[in-house]
Amino acid sequence: MLLLLLPLLLLKLLLLLIQQQQKQQLLLLLVLLLLLPTTTTTTTSTTTTTTTTTTTTTTSTTTTTTTTTTTTTILLLLLLLRLLQLQLLLILLILPTITTNYY
Repeated sequence: MLLLLLPLLLLKLLLLLIQQQQKQQLLLLLVLLLLLPTTTTTTTSTTTTTTTTTTTTTTSTTTTTTTTTTTTTILLLLLLLRLLQLQLLLILLILPTITTNYY
């Protein structure tokens, strides 16, 4: 009887281990996302001075540009997807050997 339950127990253990590994990878990627810079701010100032005989006119223009770098986020998500694909492949390779009937 125990011999019949052993494959199911091994499968359950394998799934638990994979779930734990996925959680660790997700946490690691979230930490990396938080640590990496995601925005870049560039400030450009332009000052124009115009002088006439009786009046002085000063014009000042400030432009601020903010760009978000999504490349890092996309690369990390692709890495996560690749890790999940490898784990699925591992499950598909091991599953037939675990579920084999021992009659």
